[in-house]
Amino acid sequence: MLGFAAPPPLTGRARSTRSLHRPFTPLCTQAPPTKPKSRPNVSAPTATTYNDGRLALATIALFRRAMRPYVGWTSPRAGYSGFVEECRMLMARVGPAEQQRVVRKTLDMLFVAPYGSTAFKTAFAHPQLNARITPAVFQWLVGPCETNRPPEGGWGVKIDKCRFLDESGCKGLCVNMCQQPTQNYFTDVLGLPVRMTPDYEDKSCQMTFGVAPLPLEDDPAISGECFVDCKMSGSVKQRDATCYVTGRPNKNKR
Repeated sequence: MLGFAAPPPLTGRARSTRSLHRPFTPLCTQAPPTKPKSRPNVSAPTATTYNDGRLALATIALFRRAMRPYVGWTSPRAGYSGFVEECRMLMARVGPAEQQRVVRKTLDMLFVAPYGSTAFKTAFAHPQLNARITPAVFQWLVGPCETNRPPEGGWGVKIDKCRFLDESGCKGLCVNMCQQPTQNYFTDVLGLPVRMTPDYEDKSCQMTFGVAPLPLEDDPAISGECFVDCKMSGSVKQRDATCYVTGRPNKNKR
């Protein structure tokens, strides 16, 4: 089971969503997040080559600019590779709860909260509409994807091979900087439940709109071992000898 710390619950949320985000006790006790004594190595070869267009590059730059104050470091690499390196740096410096808070603050800024989120709930909070829009809007982030009808019901998006998981090479980044904060933001702020189910074997992911996220203790994404070639375990070890992704000593095993 992953040593996972959920963000503090939002006030005023619907009673039906409280059980999804109740406090979760990890298998291990984590040391308080501290900055490593030396700057961790967060660079890694790009797994797959993507040809980002002007709109994609502009969106990537917007996300990087929004996150930069919280990361405290700017990667010298351009585009998506630089974005991933900055996410790795954040993970090397702070724990899971703070990573999720940074994503929440970034989404708040991009949605111009509370105005954008209110407009979304009024005009766009429909499962089918989001399943149709997502492939066109978020391919820059997750790679090729398409609208589908998942077994859980509702409407969904099947991500063939998640670009973020592929390039970050880390389950912890997948869970704490994508899956959990996205699920929580859509469910609690935008009023549209979404369940994200990553497959660590083929790096695909199923997004299901209109279906509530699984409770933490039942979510298969929050379990198992690190990837054999985890690109982050060495950097995180500078801060915490216990890997908060797996709850085990920080080693490259699976």
